[in-house]
Amino acid sequence: TEFYQSISSNKNHNSSSSNNNGGTGLGIPIGIFSGGFFGLNSKSNKEAKRQEKIQFANAINPLRLESCKCIHQLCISSINSLQIFTGSGGLHVLVDFISLARNHVVHSKDARKMVSLSIDCVYNLFIKLEPRRNDFCRLFVKMELLKDLSEALNFFITQLNWKTDDFSTILSSDDWKDIEKVAMILFNFSRSDPIVKSYVADRSILMSIMNIISPPNKNILYHFKQYGEVVVILLKCVKFISFEDSNRLLLEQVNAIENLVPLMCRRGCILDQEM
Repeated sequence: TEFYQSISSNKNHNSSSSNNNGGTGLGIPIGIFSGGFFGLNSKSNKEAKRQEKIQFANAINPLRLESCKCIHQLCISSINSLQIFTGSGGLHVLVDFISLARNHVVHSKDARKMVSLSIDCVYNLFIKLEPRRNDFCRLFVKMELLKDLSEALNFFITQLNWKTDDFSTILSSDDWKDIEKVAMILFNFSRSDPIVKSYVADRSILMSIMNIISPPNKNILYHFKQYGEVVVILLKCVKFISFEDSNRLLLEQVNAIENLVPLMCRRGCILDQEM
C-alpha cells in the first residue's frame, strides 16, 4: 500500500512510466491488477465451493485489509488505473468487501475500514467513469451490491448518536461521511433503467432512506445544511423510483407519504425550496 501511495504522489514518475506500462501512470505491470489482488478472492469466485466462499467472505486478516487499502489507492489515483481495475474483474472484489456488512462482521474495526474504503471506491467509480454509469448499475445489480449497501447504510445509521445536542459531531463522523457516499451511489442507481430501479425499490433500502428523511431529531433536518443536502439527494432517489408504476406500492408500504408530507408543510429550513 505504501508503495502505491508513494508512486501515485510522484507526478514525475507517473508521467514517465505511463508510456511504458500501458498508460496506467503507476509504473507497474498490468498483470498485477489481474493476478495479484484478485487472487486473494479466488475462492469466492467458485460457486461449487459455496461454504468456503462464506467463510472467506467473513475472513478478516491483515493481508486482506492491506489489499483493500491498495485497491482503494488504485481507484482514487487515476482514470486509467480505475479502468484497468474494473476490466480485470475488480467489481467482484469490491462487492466482496462491502458484503462484510451483510455478514454482520462489520463491527470489527478492520471490517468497518474495508467496507468504508470499498464504498469510496464505488463512489469514485461513478464519478470518474460516469458515461458508463448504466453499465455499472446493471453489473452491480447482478452482483447483489444493493443488498450489501442497504446493510451498510443501516449499520451507519445505527452508529450515529441522535441523542446529542451537538449535531456537528454527527456530521463530522466517519459514519456520516459514508452515508453521504451511499446516498450518491443510490442516486446513480435510481437514474438507471426501470429494471435497476426495481432493485433500488427494495423494502430495506427504502426503509433506510425514510429513516434519513425523517430522523429521530428533526432539528438536524431543518437547521443543518449538510444534512439537508443528503436528504435532497435521497428525495430525488424517491422521485426517480416513483416514476415506475410497480414501485409506488412499495413506497406506500414503507410509509413514504407520512414521511414526505411534513417536508412540504415545514417552512424556514435551510433547504426549504429544494425539499
